[in-house]
Amino acid sequence: MRTLLACLLLMGAARGLGQGTEPSVGSKVVIKYAKPLRVEDRIVDDGTTFRVYAVEKVDGGFLWLVSGRVRGRVPASDVVPFDRAVDFYSDEIRKMPGNSAAHVWRGLSLKELGRLDAALDDFTEAIRLNPDVARAYVNRGNVWQAKGDYDRAIADYNEAIRIEPRATWATNNRGHARGMKKEYDRAIADYNEAIRLDPKNPEPYNNRAWEWATCPDPRIRDGKKAVESARKACELGGFQDANHVGTLAAAYAEAGDFDQAMTWERAAIKLPAADENERKGRRERLALYQARKPYRRP
Repeated sequence: MRTLLACLLLMGAARGLGQGTEPSVGSKVVIKYAKPLRVEDRIVDDGTTFRVYAVEKVDGGFLWLVSGRVRGRVPASDVVPFDRAVDFYSDEIRKMPGNSAAHVWRGLSLKELGRLDAALDDFTEAIRLNPDVARAYVNRGNVWQAKGDYDRAIADYNEAIRIEPRATWATNNRGHARGMKKEYDRAIADYNEAIRLDPKNPEPYNNRAWEWATCPDPRIRDGKKAVESARKACELGGFQDANHVGTLAAAYAEAGDFDQAMTWERAAIKLPAADENERKGRRERLALYQARKPYRRP
């Protein structure tokens, strides 16, 4: 599957959780304003990608968090319960009406909740307050994509790239939008450029492989290239991201190696899924590979 990158704005220290409001094991939280996640002294996630974490363990004044393959520790004061995130950032905005970062974070929380129109309003306000920040345009473009308005999404990604020419996330996400518009050659060109800009980022490798493996246009499909690109994404992600592993399965199926396709799709099924629809899609693709058929997206 192809993936979009959500981008965050940095902000100074925010208020911690109130007394008696600490999240419990299993609860969902978000990290405030791009605080880093650590294991000992090593940063394992710099906080610039929006994630909803599950609390794995409470360790004194610290929380161990996990989201997919990302796991680490943060001070409890650096998080807010996800079900209170919108209220938290609304309070931040009331206290500082010009806080563009709070609009971005509230918008990301709203998007995660499926409240796309409200998220769009927040990103638009963040752009009004601070029109020279590329990340706000990327996040608004992601909402336009979720609403199926790919032309407006591409316009926002173009503006982000104009402001910050090395904005890998904007180029990657523009490729996704172009693929949805059936501009497959241009999509692959964007993924190639995103890889050139940031060769250690697994997402454009994954998205390029998905295009080569599952594109409905046979002129675009290339099983050999898809396997190479998908394997690179998996290597960069430590073979712990279900989307990457599932793409590798689809690539092997396109290359005609259904035994490998089944092996990797089963591996993807064992990894954490975003929701039941994602798990259902993996099971359906496994059934196709068992029938010796590749997957073709609509």
